[in-house]
Amino acid sequence: MQRIRAGFTLVELLVVIAIIGTLTGLLLPAVQAARESGRRTSCKNNVAQITKSLSHHESAMGAFPSGGWSDLWLPTTARGSENKQPGGWTYGTLSRLDQQPLVDALDKLEAGCNSTYQMTMAIPMPVFSCPSRRASQALPVTGSYKSGCSASIDLPNAARSDYAGNGGSGAKCPPLYVLRGLGKGSETINYCADGASSASKDLTSILVSGDADMTNHPRSHIGSCGSCTGAIPIASPATIADGDAWAQRRLDQKMALPDGGIPFLQDGIFYRMSRVVPAKIMDGLSMTYLVGEKSMNPDEYTSGNDPGDLRPLLAGFGPHNIRWAYDAPARDERGTNRQNAFGSAHGGVFTMGFADGSVQELSFEIHPEVHRALSSRADGRSQVVDGVTIPVQRP
Repeated sequence: MQRIRAGFTLVELLVVIAIIGTLTGLLLPAVQAARESGRRTSCKNNVAQITKSLSHHESAMGAFPSGGWSDLWLPTTARGSENKQPGGWTYGTLSRLDQQPLVDALDKLEAGCNSTYQMTMAIPMPVFSCPSRRASQALPVTGSYKSGCSASIDLPNAARSDYAGNGGSGAKCPPLYVLRGLGKGSETINYCADGASSASKDLTSILVSGDADMTNHPRSHIGSCGSCTGAIPIASPATIADGDAWAQRRLDQKMALPDGGIPFLQDGIFYRMSRVVPAKIMDGLSMTYLVGEKSMNPDEYTSGNDPGDLRPLLAGFGPHNIRWAYDAPARDERGTNRQNAFGSAHGGVFTMGFADGSVQELSFEIHPEVHRALSSRADGRSQVVDGVTIPVQRP
């Protein structure tokens, strides 16, 4: 007698497929969330490594690396990592991030000046890439760059950084208190008093006359009122000798560059030709940002065209590796460029390293005044939030 084989009916098969589809739909978001959690943790670890490398630099050299000269200058090994270094603060971290071979290649220039820079600037460094955003890779770059060995270096591609140093509470409008301690000066400085009225006076008049109280007011800043947002003008020395001459200017002269560049002196850790020692961080190392994630437009992750991502990772002072707290931190958003702001590709939080070496995830809902206070190294004041005076506390 022939046995009849058991099998699935079409209805049973469809039911099984429907069940599998339902389970997949339920599990896929959880799998994606788990993957993003892992990427976020990796990103936080990157910030921690960079923060530690900066702390080690300060311990060994007595100061944090300089912010460099401008975003068109590349590092020159013979000029160290302090304010004579035209390259960015990122250069000062290399030997402490297992990148000494790259430093050696820049030092020896065995392939010739231009070829060596074309090769080394394109080397991806995973520690500077957030996996939630993009893989570590070299992206197209435009512009002619300078170094100690050439006044014109064309780079077809260059590595980028998803992290930025703390430039302070406002690049175009640093708080007026940064003038404290400069002494007298005759250079005319444009400033905004109490966030309400613009004026122009020499440094002596601001500090010695009745304007002195404005150096303590939270809304008084260098620069005209209402001029603090938008693209940041970055003046660039034409030659090494020109940059060295800039460094020798009196401090009041540095605050009013004739070429329209933003003021040298800022209230963060990294700015043009900076040399910040722990003693200058009067608000406390644990209460001052050091480095963190930067905001980007997702449409430009791999194009190299985001206004805050145009320059090589190791290039000098600019929004590609320095950000400010004048703009609120924000999650990456398609079609939106926030080239001056901190932020991240993560949901709800961005990661910041502090000057004491600690690392913390902060909410995008952090109060703007608290965010600015944590970016300022020595404002030494309480914050007025919604009409109430409170001491600044780390979230």
